[in-house]
Amino acid sequence: MKVQVKVLEKNDDIITLLEEWLTINNSQKSVKTNDDILVFLEKHGKFNLDTEEFDSTLLRLEKWAKANKKIILLTSSAIFCVCISSLPFYFNYTSNDKIEPGIHYVEGAENIIEDYNLKHNNLKSLEKKVTSPLGITLDDYQKMKEKAFVEQMNLEEENRKKLEEEMNLLEEERVKEEKIYIKLYSDIYGLDYEKVYQILSDITDNFKDENYINNYVIGESMMKNKYVTCTSKEMAILIAVRNLYLNSSLYNSSYENLKIEKEYTTELSYSYQISYITNVLGLDSALSYAICKSECNFNSTMFRNKNNPGGIKFGDTFATFPNKTAGFIEQSLILLSYKISGRETIESIGKIYAPVPTKKENESEEEARERNLNSQWVSNVTSIYNSALNQYEELFGDVSTISLLPQEEKVITEEEFYIKEYSDIYGLDYEKVYQILSDITDNFKDENYVNNYVIGNSKLNGRLVICHSKEMAILLALRNIYFYPEQYGYSSFELKTNTPYKSDLDYAKQIAHASNVLDVDPVLNYAICKLKSNFNSPMFLVKHNPNNIRLSGNYVTFPSPMAGFIEEAIQLLESKLDGKNPLQEIKNDLEFNGISEFTSIYQYVMKNYTDIFGEEEITLGYEKLYVLE
Repeated sequence: MKVQVKVLEKNDDIITLLEEWLTINNSQKSVKTNDDILVFLEKHGKFNLDTEEFDSTLLRLEKWAKANKKIILLTSSAIFCVCISSLPFYFNYTSNDKIEPGIHYVEGAENIIEDYNLKHNNLKSLEKKVTSPLGITLDDYQKMKEKAFVEQMNLEEENRKKLEEEMNLLEEERVKEEKIYIKLYSDIYGLDYEKVYQILSDITDNFKDENYINNYVIGESMMKNKYVTCTSKEMAILIAVRNLYLNSSLYNSSYENLKIEKEYTTELSYSYQISYITNVLGLDSALSYAICKSECNFNSTMFRNKNNPGGIKFGDTFATFPNKTAGFIEQSLILLSYKISGRETIESIGKIYAPVPTKKENESEEEARERNLNSQWVSNVTSIYNSALNQYEELFGDVSTISLLPQEEKVITEEEFYIKEYSDIYGLDYEKVYQILSDITDNFKDENYVNNYVIGNSKLNGRLVICHSKEMAILLALRNIYFYPEQYGYSSFELKTNTPYKSDLDYAKQIAHASNVLDVDPVLNYAICKLKSNFNSPMFLVKHNPNNIRLSGNYVTFPSPMAGFIEEAIQLLESKLDGKNPLQEIKNDLEFNGISEFTSIYQYVMKNYTDIFGEEEITLGYEKLYVLE
């Protein structure tokens, strides 16, 4: 029995090959072959059997195979080829209980073992050296199978880990709000966030309890012995954390176990803090503010020392709060308790909050409070309240933009920092300049920028500048944008902000900084500017031009003194690029024009370098400083 195996790269190949056998005189009986079994092995997977062309060819080929008593196998299984080439005696197509002549499609190795009774033990007992036309031994197959099993197990483990990570991310997202609020109010009350989170998570079945999800209830939502109907997650968490702070024993914990040494601070004004808190609790910001201001004017001894804004007592003792924010929360919670009791006017609140201390015989405290009204307190609070309403926006702002959460400092890149610095120096729109340079450098990922600090052409008067730092590259690029905005699709009007640049550095240190970035001699730069302008000439004071610098024949007006110092440093850099010694060139030029003071100024600056430039602002680099002969 002879077996022919053909490996096909794509499905179309089988049609072409089959047609070759069937096209001779267009007769099913005219094609002759000495092979008993013809195997077509597809290299990249299953055949596509769903085309009319393929079906028609198979039908014709099946007639031919039966007429010629041939077996044609279509398979993507290499092991099938191994079996039929290694066991030619097994496939006796003339026997009724074996494979019949015709076309047979085999999906894989498992089908071979099961459909054709080739048991695993029989496979193992075969001669391992026998190979198929594809060069695969049965030993190879067993190794392939073991490898596939290991790969499958690894894949399943990898999928399990991915699923676990996805579930963790989903869980993290599910309780994201809770974590933010618990962290905020734990910080305000000086409590351990992890422990507080665990307590509240246990109470709410990890925040999946229906009463929490539907009604924002965390345990007994009690506040000052009154049940509170919460309207948000944040409100529920605020009250729960506050209760933990004041009475942690109710939660099988203790304040000593929960407290941490961490001070909460916020840059929000007192009125903005009150605005935020009252918004969470559904209260009138102006009313809470008016009571606090009436009680302490935000400057009383009790407010400063105890963070107590309204004479709040726990029992007979004036309460001390960990910070002003916690005090404002408690003051607002008192108003919330009044609101729950139906007291929302200043008069009705005043009867309880600040009654006149007179009591009739056989009269209860409650009755005395209801009878007495502190008219002066009501008058003060009403006056402040009305004033607050008149300046509501100024005092309380847009609550959607106010947050007690600490503002994280934005981490900026070097590019953002330098572009902002030099945009300010040149009075340009930072956002537009950043976009220009980002586009040129493919978001600062361009290899020429990353490896060589090159932005665009990086040329001065047609000469390529080799930059030694990102800052130098950005400075030169931004200077080009300032002078030649049309090359970048803008007019100078579109880019300029007309915002004056102010620097904390004196002129000497500005010169040192500009010189250091551009790799030129700061002493030379300073000496020239000092000699030509003394930093008080009309040219310098009006045009910020330290050395009568001209472009296109006209004296240049620079947007800031720093921009003028940069331009002087660039002129020195251009001299270096020409291969000259800038110091000697300038000395000769000045002496030729009868200016003899330059040498003495330069030597004076050299001798007093530290006094003029300081020690921290500049470190001299290679070939910056020249020796005056």
